[in-house]
Amino acid sequence: MSVSLIPLLWGMPGAQEFLAHVAQDLRNGRSLWILFHDQADQQGFEEALLEYLESDGVLWVRPIGLASFDGATPIEILREALAVDQARVLEDLIREDIPDVVVIQSFEESPLEHRQEWFNAMQRWAEACHSMGARKSLCIVTQARAVLEIRPPATDVRLGVHLWWGIPSALETHLICRMATQNSDALSHWREYLIPSLTAGDLTLGERLWDVVAGSMGEILQCLVLYASERGWSRAATNTGWSEWRPIPPGTDLRPNPQDRSLALWARGWLVYTPEYGEEIHSALLATIGNESEIQHRIWRAQAALLLPSIDSVRLTICQYLLRHHGEGWHQRPGQPETDGYAELGELEVLLRNTPHLEWEREQWLRVVCLARQIRNNLAHYALVSFAEFAEFWQLSRRVHRMGWQNVPT
Repeated sequence: MSVSLIPLLWGMPGAQEFLAHVAQDLRNGRSLWILFHDQADQQGFEEALLEYLESDGVLWVRPIGLASFDGATPIEILREALAVDQARVLEDLIREDIPDVVVIQSFEESPLEHRQEWFNAMQRWAEACHSMGARKSLCIVTQARAVLEIRPPATDVRLGVHLWWGIPSALETHLICRMATQNSDALSHWREYLIPSLTAGDLTLGERLWDVVAGSMGEILQCLVLYASERGWSRAATNTGWSEWRPIPPGTDLRPNPQDRSLALWARGWLVYTPEYGEEIHSALLATIGNESEIQHRIWRAQAALLLPSIDSVRLTICQYLLRHHGEGWHQRPGQPETDGYAELGELEVLLRNTPHLEWEREQWLRVVCLARQIRNNLAHYALVSFAEFAEFWQLSRRVHRMGWQNVPT
């Protein structure tokens, strides 16, 4: 089935918070560079930003697309787009009745020499606004590569940089996957866990993996390699620039400085970041360079988070049932030390197999206990679980929770 995950991004807290921070800077009269990595939904952000600013009703906003101004300098473009013919230099523009915010689009489509001119224009604009006390902002929204291949953007009181960093989080991707189907079946839950772990916020890759993630490891790898190929990522092309990379760990709010040399890796989409997993190499790039073990780890960590709590919930539900209906000594065997009645999976399997008066329970629950123990042992040894195994466990576990409060048949 086809699925569209990207439009759901703009309702997530991370995206809304990013928009709010940008809008606040613009209200304060800061000029901004807003930089995106290659896989981000830059166009979606531009639309969301303009809608956000216009709905606020405070700022007068004017978008300008550079693609329609071929070969013109920043002052020529701004003078024509803002209809201020008498302005000779940028400083003259700021004195005129122009919009509070000018959003520059299609920056990455400009020739290199014109992009260099915009660097100087941004610096002059910010300095002039600061000296005049004016609250007029230039805002350039662009792919980070178009900027970083020239030089890192400067920052000061009236000039800032925002990076599209850590959005969406793994938790938000989980929620986006749920919102995309509104289902509560085994496949939906499988996707909700595995896709965030494999994509780290790359929702385009999430859409590609949607019908693949329940397949074999080979099918997942094939999808990742194809995705990398479409992005132009080859083993040779991605074999440079890593010497200074030191991954940012999870659980930190640290953002890279625009001066960091490794930021170029993020700009190409080769590095991804989520608060849950920290900074990592993109899964499609890992597949391209043959690092299958790391991809397997990302699948495993998702499976462990999905399955281990469910497995223990099944164990507890069965033990609670047995305690209610057979008393605290239901599990006691001669010569064995007394315990609280909450048997581990191995002991529970033995008791169900070998206790005569648990015939009904054996018929109902032996299979799910055996399967839960097998899956638990696989995960404990870092082995992957197939979707078929999970789907069977999912159905059996639901049956356990439905029947766990029934009376013992007579």
